[in-house]
Amino acid sequence: MMRKACLEPITFNPDGTIQEVEMTTQGIGGPMSPLLRMDAARACLMGGHVTVVARYPKYDIPVEYLAEIRDGDYAYWKYYDFDQAEVKRFICKTWDNNRAAKIELRLDSPEGELIGVCELEPMQGETAYVLHEASVKSVKGKHALVMVFRGDPLAKEEDIMNLEWFTFTE
Repeated sequence: MMRKACLEPITFNPDGTIQEVEMTTQGIGGPMSPLLRMDAARACLMGGHVTVVARYPKYDIPVEYLAEIRDGDYAYWKYYDFDQAEVKRFICKTWDNNRAAKIELRLDSPEGELIGVCELEPMQGETAYVLHEASVKSVKGKHALVMVFRGDPLAKEEDIMNLEWFTFTE
């Protein structure tokens, strides 16, 4: 089992109480560049069935990824500073068995502005991994990236993908 630490800034009120702390991916640093390759397991908020899992390659370091993803699940990465780069493409790595699926790329909430959709072809273990790409709309400002995972709505109890990492490119 892997353990993670989370560092977030805290603010004290005049009466000595501490304001509620928002968990983010950026931690104590400022908003992240969208050009940073992001390990999917760094999601700071997940909804639905999705979970973080580690695999232990025989001669390599452990790799954490999002697994057991089902239709309608979502994950957040907070916060990106889209003023740092003019992004045009989204790239992600999935591996092992994937069903035909989509990743909706949204801003700030699962119902937020849709900036792109990444289509995934089914893959049944014949290939170790696949890189997927999609065009994205231009974005400005500081935003949470929210991925909403879509599969066959009639197969709500079936896992649709494993997501290892993603990035944006100019």
